Amino acid sequence: MNLTTFDQFIIVAIIILLSILILVSSYNRRRERAKKKAELVFGAPLKKPKKKKSPNIIVGTLYDLSKAFFKLFPTLEKILPFPKGKSLKDIEYRLDLSGRPFEFDAKSFVKLKYFSALIFFFILSIVALGNSRYDYFVWAFVFGVIGYFYPDLYIKSLLDNRKKQISRELPDAMDFISLSLAAGMNFQYAVDEYVKRNDTLLSDEFSIFSNNVRVGMSRVEAFQHMLERNESAELRSFLTSVIQAERLGTPLRPVITSQAEELRIKRRQAIEKSIASAPVKMLFPLILFILPAMMVIILGSVLLPSAESGKSVSITTDKYIYYRVTPDVKVSINGKDFPVLNVKRTLMGNNDYIIKVEPPIMLTASEEKYLRDFFDKNKSVFEANFVRIELPENSIVYLNLEITAKNGVKNKKLLVYKYVKLELTDFTDSTISRKNKKISFSGNVSAGCRVNLSLNGNSLPLKSYDENSGYFLSKEGTLRGGTNKLVVKVIDESGLSCSVTRYIKYEGVEVRAEFKEKNETFEYFATLIGKATKGSTVVIKKEVTEKGKVIYKDVVKINIGEEVENFEVKLPIEPGINKYLIYAVKDGLESPYIRQEIVRKLIEWKCFYFIIRERRKMKKFITNTEGQTALEYVLIIAVLILVLVAGIPPLGEAVQNVFDAVIPFLAPEP
Repeated sequence: MNLTTFDQFIIVAIIILLSILILVSSYNRRRERAKKKAELVFGAPLKKPKKKKSPNIIVGTLYDLSKAFFKLFPTLEKILPFPKGKSLKDIEYRLDLSGRPFEFDAKSFVKLKYFSALIFFFILSIVALGNSRYDYFVWAFVFGVIGYFYPDLYIKSLLDNRKKQISRELPDAMDFISLSLAAGMNFQYAVDEYVKRNDTLLSDEFSIFSNNVRVGMSRVEAFQHMLERNESAELRSFLTSVIQAERLGTPLRPVITSQAEELRIKRRQAIEKSIASAPVKMLFPLILFILPAMMVIILGSVLLPSAESGKSVSITTDKYIYYRVTPDVKVSINGKDFPVLNVKRTLMGNNDYIIKVEPPIMLTASEEKYLRDFFDKNKSVFEANFVRIELPENSIVYLNLEITAKNGVKNKKLLVYKYVKLELTDFTDSTISRKNKKISFSGNVSAGCRVNLSLNGNSLPLKSYDENSGYFLSKEGTLRGGTNKLVVKVIDESGLSCSVTRYIKYEGVEVRAEFKEKNETFEYFATLIGKATKGSTVVIKKEVTEKGKVIYKDVVKINIGEEVENFEVKLPIEPGINKYLIYAVKDGLESPYIRQEIVRKLIEWKCFYFIIRERRKMKKFITNTEGQTALEYVLIIAVLILVLVAGIPPLGEAVQNVFDAVIPFLAPEP
C-alpha cells in the first residue's frame, strides 16, 4: 500500500483526534469516580443511578465521545444547524416515549447524530485513503448518512420494545383491576393498588394517570392524556373502550374483563405465529454471524471506555473565581502574568478564625464566603495559595491558564467561564428565619437575561422586571411551616443558566387536616382528623353563599394542647357539597389555609322516589278486579270483627255494673 504524504497526514490527524477524544472522555470518567469516592469519604449523599435495561454500547460510546468532541470544539454549536420550534418538540416527544436513554435531551441528541455521521464518514474515508480509491468517498458519504440516522433507528427500536412490553403487561394489569372492582373497590383505588404493587412501565403510566386525577383532571381527560403519550395498539384499544364506557356510564368491570380476555387470545395467536416462523428466522443470524466480528475490527478504536463531559461553558454568579495553585509558581492567563495570593487563617479564642490575604486586597462578601467554605471543608489546612481571576459581566471568557514551576515544567489548562450578575437585595444569607408567612423580594441580574423563581418547587411569578437594567421584583409568596426552599434561576440568551438557593425558616403555625370519610356519605356528620402546631387553636369555618356572595361562618374552634398535636372533630353536613376552611392560630400568627370538602347524598330524594313507587303498586292492586267476590266476603268479615271489637268492651262494662248492683241484695243474713 503506497500512501502519499497527504494521506499519511490525514490518517495521523484522525488518529490523534480520536485519541484526544478518548483521553478527554476517560479523564472525565476518572474525575467522576474520584468525585463519588470523595462524596463517600465526606458523607455527601450520592444519587442512586437510574437502572438502564440493556444499554446500547455503540450509542453510549458515541454519545460520550460526541460530548467530548463538542467540548473541544464549542464553535461548531454556532455553525451547525439545530432544529427549533415544532421540530425540537417532536424530538423531545420521541425521546419521552422511548424512556430517555442515557438521559438525552433534544440538543444533545442532535449533537450525537452529527458526530455519528462524522465518525461513520471518517471510517470509510480511512479505508479510501489507505487503498488510494477516491471513488470510495461516495460510499463514505453514504456511510455518513447512515451514521446520521443510526441514533434515530436506536430510538425507534426502544419505542418498539416499549410498546411490546406494555402490551405484555396490560392483560395482567386489567385482571388485577377487574378483580379489585369485583371485590368492591372503586376504579381509582384499584389503579392505586396496582401502582403500589408493581414496578413496570405500565404502572408508571397508571401513576401519571392517578396524579392527573388527583390534581383535578377528570378520568376521561386523564385517559385521553394517557392515550396521547403511548403508541401501543393494545393499550390504545383498551383506553378507547374505557373512555367510551366512562362517557356512556357503562360499568367498567365487564369492559375491562372482556378486553383482557381478547388481549390474551391475540397474544396466544401471535406466539403461535412466531413459533411457526422461527425456523425461517434462524437463517438470518447464521448468514450474518460474521458481522459482529467485522464491526469490532472496524469500530475497535471507537468502542473504548468513555465518560460524560460537562458543558463547554461554566456559568457562575461569582465575579471573582479562585484557582488553587502550589507555592512558588508563575501563573500566566492569556499571556498576562497574575500574582499568586497567599491566604492564611488565624484561629481565635472562641473557635473562630480570621482570614488574611497577602498581598492585601479588598474581599467581597462572596469571596470571603468562598474562602471560609474552603477552610471549613479542609479543617487541617491553615494556608493555601490561589490565583484570583476577575470575570467580565455577561460575556464568555476563554482563559488559557499556564502555570510554570521552579524547574521550568509548564502545565496548561483551558478554562471557559461566563459571569452573570445575580444579586438578591433582601436575602443575602443562605438561611433566613421569618415570622411573616408572606414574602416578596427583589434583585438585580445582568441585562437581557431571564429570571425564574420557585418557592418549595412551585413557580413564583414576577411582579415587575426591567430587561434593560436587570431589576426584578417578585410577587408575594406564601411560606409553609418549617424550612422553605427559594431558588432564583437566571438564564442568558444562549440558554446557559445558573442559580442561587436560599433557605427560609418559617417560625409560624402549621396545620394539616382531611375528612376520615373518603367517599360520599349519607350521614349527618363527618369526622375531620388532622394535626396542628402545639399550643395553637384550630379554626374551622364553613363556606356558604348569602345574597350571591361567598362567606365563611365559624363552625368550631379546637384548642391544641402543648403535648398533643393530633385532633379529631365531628362536623355537621348538609345534603350536597359541604366546603370547609381550616387554619391554625398561635400568638397572632396564622397558618396557610386548607380547604376540604365532602359530599352528603340526598336521602330525601330517595325516600320520595320510594313513596312514588309504592303508591303506584297500591294503585295497581286496588284497580285489579280479579277475585272480587272473595274480596267482598273478606271485607264483610272484617267489618263484623271491627263492630265486635268496638262493642264488646262497653257491653262488658254495663253487665259488670248490673252485677255490682244486684250482688248486695243476694247476700245471706249473718
